Amino acid sequence: MASLSDDRVQRLLMHGTRTGKVAWVASDGAPHVAPIWFVIDGDEIVFNTGADRAEEFGRRNGVPGELLVRLHPTKITAAFDVAD
Repeated sequence: MASLSDDRVQRLLMHGTRTGKVAWVASDGAPHVAPIWFVIDGDEIVFNTGADRAEEFGRRNGVPGELLVRLHPTKITAAFDVAD
């Protein structure tokens, strides 16, 4: 198990376009996945999203119609050098 402060994790997350996926289950039980563009800020992954997606996470830091979401990962599962 790795942490966000691990140099290998930092290099992986900071390489390229820094895109990720957020997945959730809607109230009707349907699965949803949306792309996000993120940055790393210390020990947090930060991205913004529409206000109807993550209201409980970002109400305090958002602009009208958007919310800022800060995730503090408690567990990162990573496999490095798989192809080596």
